[in-house]
Amino acid sequence: MNRPVRCEDFKGLKLFKYVEKIEYAYDLCKGDVYFGTLSKYRSIEQAQRGDKHEGTYQEVVNLEFGDSDSEEKKRMLHRLGYNFHATSGVVMNDIVNTISHDAYIFCTALKPLGEEQRSVFGKYCIEIQDAFEFYKCIDESFNDFYKGLPYESGCGPIEYEDRESEANQTVLKELAFIKPISFREQFEFRYLLRPRIKAKDKIGYIEGDLLPLTLHCKGLEGICKLVE
Repeated sequence: MNRPVRCEDFKGLKLFKYVEKIEYAYDLCKGDVYFGTLSKYRSIEQAQRGDKHEGTYQEVVNLEFGDSDSEEKKRMLHRLGYNFHATSGVVMNDIVNTISHDAYIFCTALKPLGEEQRSVFGKYCIEIQDAFEFYKCIDESFNDFYKGLPYESGCGPIEYEDRESEANQTVLKELAFIKPISFREQFEFRYLLRPRIKAKDKIGYIEGDLLPLTLHCKGLEGICKLVE
C-alpha cells in the first residue's frame, strides 16, 4: 500500500455500520462480513453510494520544450499520446490517470449518520465496539481463506480532498482512502484487503476485477452489536 497504516492506532475506536435489511445486520453480528470491491463501487450509479472514480487519481501534466527540440522527441511524445503544439512548444493539460489495483472493501462510519445518509446506506445500525479488534478478526480470517498467499491489508478514515495533483507531486497515500469533499458527510472509516499473486518468484498484483466476497470471521460476536 502507498501509505503506511498502523491499524493498532485505532484500538478502542467505535464505528458504525449501516445496512438496508435486518438479516444483513444479524449476519454481521454472527461474523459473516460482506466485502464489496473498488471496481464494484465504480460501477454503481446511485449518488453517494457509488463513486465512479474509486481508487483513481489524476495528474495534470504540462510539458514544455522549445522549437530546437528534435523531431525524434516530438514523435516520441506523440506516441505517448501527447500533442505537440508547434507554435508555443507546450503540451497542454494532459491528464494521466492512476487507477488503484482492485481490492476488497468494508465501509463503516466514524459517527452515527443522519437521516439523509441512512436513506442511502440503510436504517439498521451495527455498532462495532473496537476498530482494531475488528481488523484483527477479518485479517486473520482472510489469511486463512487466502491460504497464506501474500496480500495487503489496512484500515483508516477516508481523507476528503481533490483527487488531482500537478505533475511530479508524489502521492504517498493509498488511493482507496481518498474521496472528494462532496462525500464528506459519510464520515467513512474503511477496511481494505488486496490479494497479491506469486509468479516466477515475484509478488505481483491480480489484474482485472475482483468479485464481492462474504467471509465468515471468527470472534466478531462480541465486537458487533445491533443498536437500532
